[in-house]
This record gives sequence, structure tokens and C-alpha cells, in this order.
Amino acid sequence: MMPVENRRDVCLSHLRCDQLLNGELGHAAEATSRAHLAECVGCATRLEAHVQERARFAVPRRVPRSRRGIATAMVVAAAAVVVGVVVLRRSPRDEVVAPLGDAATTRVKGAPSIGFYVKHREVVRPGAPGEIVAPGDALDFTASIDHPAYLAIVSIDGAQVASVYYPAGDRAAPVAPGQAQVLPQSVVLDDVLGRERVYGVFCDRALAVDEIKAAIARDARPPGCVVDALTIEKRR
Repeated sequence: MMPVENRRDVCLSHLRCDQLLNGELGHAAEATSRAHLAECVGCATRLEAHVQERARFAVPRRVPRSRRGIATAMVVAAAAVVVGVVVLRRSPRDEVVAPLGDAATTRVKGAPSIGFYVKHREVVRPGAPGEIVAPGDALDFTASIDHPAYLAIVSIDGAQVASVYYPAGDRAAPVAPGQAQVLPQSVVLDDVLGRERVYGVFCDRALAVDEIKAAIARDARPPGCVVDALTIEKRR
């Protein structure tokens, strides 16, 4: 099973640390983050490690400097995951677990979707379909949805082992309407190489994550849920 960095919703992800150090947060968000850093030893330690890592590698990054630029970049990152994903909708009369299959190959416009950012050493980049990643890379996921729902993210790795990437709790976590919302949890990739399928499962109620994982592992869609999927390729 792949390790997950568990934290409270207010804790800082790798992406949020980058945004704070680059001055990319708005005044209110930056003030909230710094106030949390003053109280949370774990986040303060994480940020300090981030600063030291930057100093070691000193790899230049191209980042949007304005708030409008940041919002545009996040929307583009979410849109980049559109090609080659699977979305299946549940009919109101469908009371059984439906198979996932590969019947759909394009995303339905406006349907709930997931995206992600990749942190490789010092560099953070938007993820894309079939993104090449490496063991030890950290993923920060995003969610886009136009109505309140409950979300879990499940992975089937190259060894065909199912793991829960999000949330850290035992039930699907609530997600508010919004586009390319960065989720408050980072995933650190393990050493299992190969093609990995990542499923964003948006449900109308807080299903148990074990129930969701079991359904995805048997190539089925949990009742009352919409499933979005993307792939990554893990190499050394």
C-alpha cells in the first residue's frame, strides 16, 4: 500500500508550501497559513524542510505571479486531465453496483473530475494524462464539481493492488462546489513501478472508503457515485 501523509484539513500540503514561499497566496490565505504555522510543529517542520530542499537543488521554476495567473494555471491543469479519462454516471433508477469498464473514453463536460500536481524534488508541475512519475514523488490532487458531494480517491497500482489515496479517514470526505480545488492531503508514491489507474469517486453520501475501494478493486462503480479516472506511469 502506498504511504499517505495524513493531516488535518488546515495543514499545509506540498503545493501550499510552494505557494506560500512564492508569495502566490492572497492576503487572507497567507495570513491563515502563517497563523497555522505558528501553532503546528508538523507544518513548520515541513515548511523548513521545503526551504532547505530549495536551497540544495536551486532548480528554477516558472510560476504564475498574479492571483489571476494562478487561477488560470489551476484551471489549465485540471483541463489537461480531460483527454483519455473515464466517467460513468449512475441513473436514478440504477440501484445496483455498475461495472466501470472502458466504454467511455472522454469526460462529460461539467461532470465531477479530479486532477493533480506532481512534486519531484524541488519542482512542482501540473499532472497530465499518462504523466511519468517516480517513486518518492508527491502528488497533490484537485477536485472539480458543481455541487456538494463526498469524495474518495482510490488507486490500482502496477501490481494490481488497491489503495486509498484520499481521505485519511474511514469515510468519503465532503467536497464543496468549485474548480481545481487542491485537496488537503499529499500522497508520496512508493516503489511499485508501472501503469497506475487513479479513480476519483464522487458520491451522494459519505460511503465507507473500504466499500469504495472494494468496488473499484472489482471493477465496479459504487451505487450513488460518479467515477472519474486518470492514469500515471511510474518509472525510476
